[in-house]
Amino acid sequence: MHPLVSGLMHGLEKNHNYAIALVADLDENQMVAQPAMDLPKPLNHPAWILSHLKTYRPIVASLIRGETFDDPLDHPYGMKSSPAQDRNQYDTKASIITELEQGRGEIEEALHSANDSAWAAEVSLPRWRARWNCVAMGVPFLMLNHENMHLGQLSAWRRAMGLPPVQG
Repeated sequence: MHPLVSGLMHGLEKNHNYAIALVADLDENQMVAQPAMDLPKPLNHPAWILSHLKTYRPIVASLIRGETFDDPLDHPYGMKSSPAQDRNQYDTKASIITELEQGRGEIEEALHSANDSAWAAEVSLPRWRARWNCVAMGVPFLMLNHENMHLGQLSAWRRAMGLPPVQG
């Protein structure tokens, strides 16, 4: 296996396990709880964060495979969305986790089948081409930087809720 793929697989596994650990002790109502309501903008809560991440995992797999995909910008859990306190706007915690795991599996399959030309390919979403000139730039950002940022938000949310920290 190519060292890049090994590194990405390792990061994917670590992020996935950390995401699950961060919500393991939460009940359904805690998944949408909003601590620190005096902030200018509400904190991203677990249901939104994990729904956001589960939206991007199939996109990462599509990038690796060289496929086109819908722009996630206006997706219900995309970049323009905001966390809602209405529990009914989100799947159950178990369903969200299942979809995260499915997304992880899609990425793993795509990583295992990717050849060198996949990494040099142009990013299929025009909006992202100015940012990343090839798949090898976009995939690590989405898999590692993007997920790590949101998992850090989830860790901070736990602290704001008075919950103990979780080791990654």
